[in-house]
Amino acid sequence: KLWISARAHVITPWHMVKDQQEESKASIALGTTLRGIGPAYTDKVARQGLIMSHYINRQKRSRWLERYKLYDSGFAEFLSSHQDVMSEFFATHHLVEPYVCHLESRLRLRLGEGAKVLCEGAQGTLLDVSHGTYPFVTSSHTIASGAFVSMGVSPNQSTRIIGIAKAYVTRVGEGPFPSELMGSDGQKLARLGNEFGATTGRPRRCGWLDAVALRYACEVNGFHEIFLNKVDILSGFDEIKLCSGYEHEKLGRLEYFPEDVTEYPYLTPVYEVFPSWHLDDLKSQKSSLPKELERFLSRIEEICGVPVTRVGTGPGRDDYLLVK
Repeated sequence: KLWISARAHVITPWHMVKDQQEESKASIALGTTLRGIGPAYTDKVARQGLIMSHYINRQKRSRWLERYKLYDSGFAEFLSSHQDVMSEFFATHHLVEPYVCHLESRLRLRLGEGAKVLCEGAQGTLLDVSHGTYPFVTSSHTIASGAFVSMGVSPNQSTRIIGIAKAYVTRVGEGPFPSELMGSDGQKLARLGNEFGATTGRPRRCGWLDAVALRYACEVNGFHEIFLNKVDILSGFDEIKLCSGYEHEKLGRLEYFPEDVTEYPYLTPVYEVFPSWHLDDLKSQKSSLPKELERFLSRIEEICGVPVTRVGTGPGRDDYLLVK
């Protein structure tokens, strides 16, 4: 049931070493996962990357290796002192080889037959390499339209785009975060929400929901609806805040998301305060929501212009309530 695209680029041990080297030397730390993703994308754009169909083919792999040593002198030095690491890396190709296929053509065929396909994107809108908080972004397109580029299918195949958001905001690594909570409330959110990075285990920075940023995500992705997770976590607070705008030291009130990250130190979030709801109400009511939560959701919908159709009330698959 697992398909791996023959076009997929492979992250090598050298990419991981290079990632650590670049992050340690950077004048502004980006807070990467140090898993080699950025350097692998750099090689992809430079047309020097190792794709999966070459990784599983001994002859093509050897030709790539000779070419890449000439392209990256650092790799040539790494290879001479880490032959065992690279040998093990290349020797494991047989583990993935049975799953490598022409995934994109298979997918187009299935779509032509009327199959329903669910695409799940990783990371968040503000980490998109073109439309996020550059340079504090990842190396790929994390917005909805990026899925079509990656899968090799037409955007007109899409019938519905669902935005997944938390009832508060989290961020791993560096980068602007206007509504970040630096004190006990932020620590409480992290503790109650078990907020640790899925890849690295690093603690996530936490803050109140930024509806300005969420509206931006709705606009860029073209969401038809929003699933708002972790509303149960906010039930542990006396009051809940929602960022509905910013005050800029020089520009005054802003209700849009600044493109330039150098402007963020001058921003102060403007909050609207809401009474909290009770966890017991979320667990027991399947047909109606607590009125306090309804007010919170209505304001989000008003700002974003997109309906919130489900709210997550716990970590289980069935822990959610229908809103609309």
